Amino acid sequence: MRRHMRVSMLMLSVLAALALFTPGNGRAAGWVTTILSVDTAAAAYGDPVSVRASLTDADTGAGISRQVISFLVNGRLYQAVTDADGIAVVPAVALRRLRAGVYPGAVRARFDGQFGSTVYEASTGVGDLQVVRRPLRVLPASVSREYGDQNPTTLPYRLENFAFAEDEQALITRPTCTTSAAIGSDVGTYAITCSGLAADNYEGDYSTAGVLTITPAPMTIRPDDQVKPQGQAGATLTATYVGTWKLGQGPEVLAGTLKCGSAGASQWAVAGSYPIACTGQTSTNYALKYAEGTLRVTAPAAPEARLP
Repeated sequence: MRRHMRVSMLMLSVLAALALFTPGNGRAAGWVTTILSVDTAAAAYGDPVSVRASLTDADTGAGISRQVISFLVNGRLYQAVTDADGIAVVPAVALRRLRAGVYPGAVRARFDGQFGSTVYEASTGVGDLQVVRRPLRVLPASVSREYGDQNPTTLPYRLENFAFAEDEQALITRPTCTTSAAIGSDVGTYAITCSGLAADNYEGDYSTAGVLTITPAPMTIRPDDQVKPQGQAGATLTATYVGTWKLGQGPEVLAGTLKCGSAGASQWAVAGSYPIACTGQTSTNYALKYAEGTLRVTAPAAPEARLP
């Protein structure tokens, strides 16, 4: 009797197992061996990282959809559901102050399996985490100086894109900025470029250049005031250069020929004051301004009266 009962129980177990894997009975259609693959996750220092895993059928390579994948990243647990291609993504995992570097096996994923219409095997996967140096935008300031002057001792800049409200204290070496302009460079614009930033968690982004503008040095050409008696030919009109010549230069660096004239220079000009104006010279490196002088024509002295 007991023997028959044991045989019956064994038969029931076999039948139950067969029923579990029999299609069309509303329970399991079969056993699927799964593969859970984890991609390498990468982000800049201070940024969140996107983690990604794919769950596939080991036999067919097809993605398995609508399954919950658990991720363990930087000590925190996250979950995502696989899409139609079997891919699960957690788009923004905070890494906090995790330093730049490579962390092998730091992204762990787990699929606990599922027992329903299809039995899916549990599986796990491991991926690397890479934190790259955060780019710091080095933005040189635009500055100007006069022709013939020295460049500023230090060309200023500012830094953008720090993480966690950090500042230059996070740097090992601060950047320096230079320009191709020399003391004798002509008026114009010259690029300012920077380099040299070094840090554990940052790297320099030097894609933006600054501008050094060299402006003309001011120079005024002022005619010398003169006096001449009426009826006499005027003397040669002259002018004085008022300003600072740079680099030991003088009027010889100006283009053109200086010409000064006045209506009062005529021998027949009547007594009075006449403006003197000059023109004729130009310059790239000096901003020339022409002032006005005065030529005063005096009346002849009255003849002395003679007694009869």
